[in-house]
Amino acid sequence: MKVYKISVLGPQGSGKGTQSALLTSKLNIPAISMGQLFRDEVEQKGKYADEVEKIMNKGEMVPERISKVLLVNRLSRDDVKNGYIIDGFPRNMEQYEYFHRDIDEFTHVIVINLSDEKAIERISGRRICSECGKVYHMVYYPPQYDEICDECGKKLEIRDDDKPEVIKRRLEVYHTYTEPVIEKYREEGILYEVDGDQSIEDVHRDIMKIFTD
Repeated sequence: MKVYKISVLGPQGSGKGTQSALLTSKLNIPAISMGQLFRDEVEQKGKYADEVEKIMNKGEMVPERISKVLLVNRLSRDDVKNGYIIDGFPRNMEQYEYFHRDIDEFTHVIVINLSDEKAIERISGRRICSECGKVYHMVYYPPQYDEICDECGKKLEIRDDDKPEVIKRRLEVYHTYTEPVIEKYREEGILYEVDGDQSIEDVHRDIMKIFTD
Protein backbone atom coordinates (compact mmCIF):
# COMPACT_ATOMS: atom_id res chain seq x y z
CA MET A 1 0.00 0.00 0.00
CA LYS A 2 1.44 3.35 -1.06
CA VAL A 3 1.59 5.98 1.66
CA TYR A 4 0.69 9.48 0.51
CA LYS A 5 1.74 12.48 2.61
CA ILE A 6 0.22 15.45 0.83
CA SER A 7 0.28 19.21 1.28
CA VAL A 8 -2.45 21.25 -0.46
CA LEU A 9 -1.54 24.92 -0.88
CA GLY A 10 -3.16 27.90 -2.56
CA PRO A 11 -4.52 31.36 -1.77
CA GLN A 12 -7.64 31.86 0.31
CA GLY A 13 -10.71 30.95 -1.73
CA SER A 14 -8.89 28.48 -3.96
CA GLY A 15 -10.86 25.55 -2.56
CA LYS A 16 -8.12 23.82 -0.57
CA GLY A 17 -10.54 22.54 2.04
CA THR A 18 -13.09 21.30 -0.47
CA GLN A 19 -10.48 19.55 -2.59
CA SER A 20 -8.77 18.03 0.43
CA ALA A 21 -12.12 16.57 1.54
CA LEU A 22 -12.72 15.09 -1.92
CA LEU A 23 -9.20 13.71 -2.03
CA THR A 24 -9.45 12.10 1.39
CA SER A 25 -12.54 10.17 0.28
CA LYS A 26 -10.62 8.83 -2.73
CA LEU A 27 -7.36 7.97 -1.00
CA ASN A 28 -8.93 6.99 2.33
CA ILE A 29 -6.56 9.08 4.42
CA PRO A 30 -7.49 11.96 6.77
CA ALA A 31 -7.49 15.61 5.71
CA ILE A 32 -6.06 18.03 8.24
CA SER A 33 -6.83 21.74 7.98
CA MET A 34 -4.50 24.12 9.80
CA GLY A 35 -7.27 26.72 9.77
CA GLN A 36 -9.63 24.21 11.38
CA LEU A 37 -7.03 23.28 13.99
CA PHE A 38 -6.84 26.97 14.91
CA ARG A 39 -10.62 27.37 14.96
CA ASP A 40 -10.97 24.22 17.08
CA GLU A 41 -8.47 25.64 19.55
CA VAL A 42 -10.61 28.78 19.85
CA GLU A 43 -13.94 26.94 20.08
CA GLN A 44 -12.63 24.43 22.60
CA LYS A 45 -11.07 27.24 24.66
CA GLY A 46 -7.67 25.62 24.56
CA LYS A 47 -4.43 26.94 26.00
CA TYR A 48 -3.84 29.30 23.05
CA ALA A 49 -7.50 30.19 22.29
CA ASP A 50 -7.44 33.91 23.08
CA GLU A 51 -4.18 34.56 21.27
CA VAL A 52 -5.19 32.57 18.17
CA GLU A 53 -8.57 34.28 17.93
CA LYS A 54 -7.07 37.79 18.01
CA ILE A 55 -4.48 36.91 15.37
CA MET A 56 -6.95 35.25 13.00
CA ASN A 57 -9.36 38.17 13.19
CA LYS A 58 -6.56 40.45 11.98
CA GLY A 59 -5.63 38.15 9.08
CA GLU A 60 -2.17 37.59 10.51
CA MET A 61 -0.27 34.30 10.81
CA VAL A 62 -0.48 32.23 13.99
CA PRO A 63 2.99 31.99 15.64
CA GLU A 64 5.03 28.88 14.92
CA ARG A 65 5.27 27.93 18.59
CA ILE A 66 1.49 27.44 18.50
CA SER A 67 0.98 25.99 15.01
CA LYS A 68 3.75 23.45 15.56
CA VAL A 69 2.26 22.16 18.81
CA LEU A 70 -1.23 21.83 17.32
CA LEU A 71 0.05 20.06 14.21
CA VAL A 72 2.32 17.65 16.12
CA ASN A 73 -0.61 16.76 18.40
CA ARG A 74 -2.82 16.04 15.40
CA LEU A 75 -0.19 13.93 13.63
CA SER A 76 0.25 11.83 16.76
CA ARG A 77 -3.14 10.18 16.24
CA ASP A 78 -3.41 6.65 14.87
CA ASP A 79 -5.48 7.60 11.81
CA VAL A 80 -2.47 9.12 10.01
CA LYS A 81 -0.28 6.01 9.98
CA ASN A 82 -1.20 5.26 6.33
CA GLY A 83 -0.84 8.87 5.19
CA TYR A 84 -2.56 12.24 5.42
CA ILE A 85 -3.45 15.44 3.60
CA ILE A 86 -2.60 18.81 5.19
CA ASP A 87 -4.57 21.78 3.92
CA GLY A 88 -2.73 25.11 4.10
CA PHE A 89 0.66 24.07 5.44
CA PRO A 90 3.51 25.01 5.32
CA ARG A 91 2.72 28.69 4.85
CA ASN A 92 6.24 30.08 5.28
CA MET A 93 9.87 28.97 5.24
CA GLU A 94 10.04 28.58 9.01
CA GLN A 95 7.18 26.07 8.90
CA TYR A 96 8.79 24.34 5.94
CA GLU A 97 12.08 23.97 7.78
CA TYR A 98 10.77 22.66 11.08
CA PHE A 99 8.30 20.30 9.40
CA HIS A 100 10.97 18.61 7.30
CA ARG A 101 13.57 18.74 10.07
CA ASP A 102 11.47 17.65 13.06
CA ILE A 103 8.22 16.09 11.85
CA ASP A 104 7.97 14.40 8.42
CA GLU A 105 8.43 14.66 4.63
CA PHE A 106 5.73 15.22 2.01
CA THR A 107 5.43 12.95 -1.01
CA HIS A 108 3.28 15.43 -2.99
CA VAL A 109 2.62 19.18 -2.78
CA ILE A 110 -0.44 20.37 -4.72
CA VAL A 111 -0.92 24.07 -5.43
CA ILE A 112 -4.35 25.32 -6.50
CA ASN A 113 -3.71 28.58 -8.33
CA LEU A 114 -6.24 31.44 -8.25
CA SER A 115 -6.06 35.18 -8.90
CA ASP A 116 -6.53 37.65 -6.04
CA GLU A 117 -9.66 39.05 -7.70
CA LYS A 118 -11.29 35.64 -7.90
CA ALA A 119 -10.19 34.79 -4.37
CA ILE A 120 -11.87 37.89 -2.95
CA GLU A 121 -15.04 37.18 -4.92
CA ARG A 122 -15.21 33.63 -3.63
CA ILE A 123 -14.44 34.34 0.02
CA SER A 124 -16.82 37.28 0.32
CA GLY A 125 -19.69 34.94 -0.54
CA ARG A 126 -18.75 32.28 1.99
CA ARG A 127 -21.06 31.57 4.94
CA ILE A 128 -20.71 29.14 7.84
CA CYS A 129 -23.19 27.65 10.27
CA SER A 130 -22.15 28.46 13.81
CA GLU A 131 -24.11 25.47 15.08
CA CYS A 132 -22.92 22.53 12.96
CA GLY A 133 -19.98 24.10 11.08
CA LYS A 134 -21.27 23.41 7.56
CA VAL A 135 -19.81 25.81 4.98
CA TYR A 136 -21.77 27.36 2.11
CA HIS A 137 -21.19 29.88 -0.67
CA MET A 138 -23.99 32.21 -1.68
CA VAL A 139 -23.13 31.78 -5.39
CA TYR A 140 -21.35 28.44 -5.80
CA TYR A 141 -22.95 26.36 -3.03
CA PRO A 142 -25.95 28.23 -1.59
CA PRO A 143 -28.30 26.90 1.09
CA GLN A 144 -31.85 26.01 0.08
CA TYR A 145 -33.17 28.97 2.04
CA ASP A 146 -31.36 32.31 2.14
CA GLU A 147 -28.79 32.49 4.95
CA ILE A 148 -30.27 29.40 6.70
CA CYS A 149 -28.35 26.13 7.23
CA ASP A 150 -29.85 23.12 5.42
CA GLU A 151 -28.69 20.76 8.16
CA CYS A 152 -29.84 22.40 11.38
CA GLY A 153 -31.87 25.47 10.39
CA LYS A 154 -29.60 27.97 12.11
CA LYS A 155 -28.71 31.40 10.71
CA LEU A 156 -25.51 31.42 8.66
CA GLU A 157 -22.68 33.80 9.55
CA ILE A 158 -19.66 35.46 7.94
CA ARG A 159 -16.47 34.50 9.74
CA ASP A 160 -14.46 37.45 11.00
CA ASP A 161 -11.47 36.27 8.95
CA ASP A 162 -13.62 36.27 5.77
CA LYS A 163 -14.32 40.02 5.87
CA PRO A 164 -12.89 42.01 2.89
CA GLU A 165 -10.18 43.91 4.77
CA VAL A 166 -8.96 40.69 6.39
CA ILE A 167 -9.06 38.79 3.08
CA LYS A 168 -6.76 41.33 1.42
CA ARG A 169 -4.29 41.08 4.28
CA ARG A 170 -4.34 37.27 4.11
CA LEU A 171 -3.60 37.37 0.39
CA GLU A 172 -0.65 39.70 0.99
CA VAL A 173 0.66 37.23 3.56
CA TYR A 174 0.26 34.36 1.06
CA HIS A 175 2.23 36.14 -1.66
CA THR A 176 4.98 37.26 0.71
CA TYR A 177 5.50 34.12 2.75
CA THR A 178 3.94 31.10 1.01
CA GLU A 179 5.08 31.61 -2.56
CA PRO A 180 8.78 31.12 -1.62
CA VAL A 181 7.79 27.78 -0.07
CA ILE A 182 6.08 26.80 -3.32
CA GLU A 183 9.25 27.61 -5.25
CA LYS A 184 11.21 25.40 -2.86
CA TYR A 185 8.94 22.42 -3.56
CA ARG A 186 9.18 23.11 -7.27
CA GLU A 187 12.96 22.79 -7.00
CA GLU A 188 12.52 19.49 -5.14
CA GLY A 189 10.36 18.07 -7.94
CA ILE A 190 7.30 17.21 -5.83
CA LEU A 191 5.14 20.22 -6.81
CA TYR A 192 1.94 19.77 -8.83
CA GLU A 193 -0.01 22.86 -9.97
CA VAL A 194 -3.73 22.94 -10.74
CA ASP A 195 -5.89 25.74 -12.19
CA GLY A 196 -8.32 26.74 -9.42
CA ASP A 197 -10.50 28.88 -11.68
CA GLN A 198 -12.62 25.91 -12.69
CA SER A 199 -15.60 24.07 -11.28
CA ILE A 200 -15.07 21.98 -8.15
CA GLU A 201 -15.48 18.85 -10.26
CA ASP A 202 -12.87 19.90 -12.82
CA VAL A 203 -10.32 20.85 -10.18
CA HIS A 204 -10.88 17.48 -8.50
CA ARG A 205 -10.44 15.71 -11.85
CA ASP A 206 -7.11 17.45 -12.44
CA ILE A 207 -5.92 16.59 -8.93
CA MET A 208 -6.83 12.93 -9.33
CA LYS A 209 -4.78 12.79 -12.52
CA ILE A 210 -1.70 13.34 -10.33
CA PHE A 211 -2.34 10.01 -8.61
CA THR A 212 -3.46 8.01 -11.65
CA ASP A 213 -1.10 9.13 -14.44
